[in-house]
Amino acid sequence: MAKKYIPGARITVAGDTYAHREAIKAVGGEWDTKQKVWRVPESEWSKLAHLPGLERGDQKTFTPSPVARMENFPVLRRPTFTPLEGKEQ
Repeated sequence: MAKKYIPGARITVAGDTYAHREAIKAVGGEWDTKQKVWRVPESEWSKLAHLPGLERGDQKTFTPSPVARMENFPVLRRPTFTPLEGKEQ
């Protein structure tokens, strides 16, 4: 399944998230390995609010659009130097 990406504000999801991890992923949720929380687009919270055991967290972050992410830019390489033939260096 292709990863669904929604730019904009994200909120944390707390509570019994393990039981609902597939539903969280389906709305574009991402697991934050450092803080051990799920982050979902704020606009998608209404699709999860009815699930038992889930609570809206108090942390809010902003995620830029995929275009602004560094992995979408080409890798810039330093030009290599080739000495001219017949010229002293």
